[in-house]
Amino acid sequence: LQQTSLRALGRLMVVLLETEPSGGFFQNIVHVLQKSMVSSNVWERKRALQTCSQLLAVCEELQRGDACEHFGSLAGLLAPLTCDPMPASRQLAVTCLSSLLRIQ
Repeated sequence: LQQTSLRALGRLMVVLLETEPSGGFFQNIVHVLQKSMVSSNVWERKRALQTCSQLLAVCEELQRGDACEHFGSLAGLLAPLTCDPMPASRQLAVTCLSSLLRIQ
């Protein structure tokens, strides 16, 4: 069920990014995710990182540079998460940073 939900979320993000001419959608999603990424709940952080990873992958695929407008703040948010106690979250944080660098 979780994988199906993540795939559906990914498809929704593709549609929204394709129809959104400005970077507003991207920035709004990142703003919402920030709270979850710094949560003390490891599962909440992991879910936020999964969503962020999908969002950055879609931006990379669509060649949208929206993520680069706030590159520093997003990199600063993701970098500490590479030391997360949960291995899956660490890997997701690295994946997010890699996508962000490729977009840059």
